[in-house]
Amino acid sequence: MGKKRSRYHPTTRPSSVKECYDLNVDFPTASLLSSGSRKTPEQILDNVLERVKLLGYSTIALSQTIYGRPNKEILKKGKQLINVRDISEKYGIAILHRLNVVIEESSDVAYFNGSNGESIKFLSQFDLVSLVVRNASSFAAACSNANGVDMLVLDTSLGKLPFRIVKKDIQEATSRGLLFEFWYGPALVNPSKRKFLVQAVDNFLQVSASIRPKPRLVLSSGPRKLDNGEDIGGLAIRSVGDMENISRVVLRLGNETAQAAMRFNAKVGIERGLDRICGDSGNVHVRVFAGNESASDYVHNGRTLHKLPKRYESANCSKDSLATTNVVTIGEKNLPSEKSDLVLPHSEDDED
Repeated sequence: MGKKRSRYHPTTRPSSVKECYDLNVDFPTASLLSSGSRKTPEQILDNVLERVKLLGYSTIALSQTIYGRPNKEILKKGKQLINVRDISEKYGIAILHRLNVVIEESSDVAYFNGSNGESIKFLSQFDLVSLVVRNASSFAAACSNANGVDMLVLDTSLGKLPFRIVKKDIQEATSRGLLFEFWYGPALVNPSKRKFLVQAVDNFLQVSASIRPKPRLVLSSGPRKLDNGEDIGGLAIRSVGDMENISRVVLRLGNETAQAAMRFNAKVGIERGLDRICGDSGNVHVRVFAGNESASDYVHNGRTLHKLPKRYESANCSKDSLATTNVVTIGEKNLPSEKSDLVLPHSEDDED
């Protein structure tokens, strides 16, 4: 008998160099310029999205941030801040919606354990959910208990990572399918913070070197603001090729890890997100097309989706047809004719 495959490690390596992702593009707010004039969020967003399109990204996630457990106002408002569908159609790239939750109290982690009905309903509005932890106790709690989110962020945007990474925590989170994310944007816009990113990544690599299966590292742009509050927009975003070179030379990632950080591992994060939304653990697979077919096709393998969010409906794939087609489409009407072509197979690399 073959060895048991890890649950969230389906996969063939990305087939195209154009298949690349930035899973944390901050949704902009009004930015004060050094001249005293203002850029509107719409102007900044236009600049950012033109940049990511020019750089060849196939999929990005626009993110908004909350602090701790959502209050009644946030629960009521939900994700109305970002109209992903309209933005995606305007710029011709696949755009997901992400929620970053800053955790400063370890007690708040329990809300995101995947068993709270209110939490499940709220988080299902977002394609990706991450916890940005601020201390060691919150990180340990998130690694062992945050089943209702997709990624844990090791954030150096404010300075040195405020805790040391512990092997036991990384093992626990990896066994639960959680991914680990670093943001390179703050290190680019503020040179004084570069050493903090390098130190955090080095700590992560040392601690996780002997862990199997390997923890999945994701690299995203993240915050773009200078110390004076100015959002520099697209200037904080680099091409995947540039970041792979920086990852090898500066962050000392191996070739495979550097290539996967903004390609394959990011795709696994998207798959986990849809798995969480649909509530059918282990049965959802994702394929994001590259090149001209930049839309995201989500495939559910084996069962009918519990509840299909409206944002995943399209003209040629409705809720009623899912039982037979097993396909949900974002922004692309031309589906492959064979369902088997859509499912990402497991690879021998992911056998434990």
